[in-house]
Amino acid sequence: MWLTSPLSWPFAKFLDWMMGEHKVQRFDNDQLKTLILLHSKEALKEVHALPSTIEGLDNSLVNMMTGVMSVEKINI
Repeated sequence: MWLTSPLSWPFAKFLDWMMGEHKVQRFDNDQLKTLILLHSKEALKEVHALPSTIEGLDNSLVNMMTGVMSVEKINI
């Protein structure tokens, strides 16, 4: 990291200047669930403009990810 810092630091500052300020987008669990469901295989089948190389998420992955978000936090 020390070896590349003379090049990477000015380059990073230049990119920050060129790209400008950006806001950090944070999603709550309901928004993340919706985003995951939109990337499922069933949802992507309905979009006809996508290339055939885009497959989408399997049902098992969708169920696993949305199920994890449904679990309430347990205070121990």
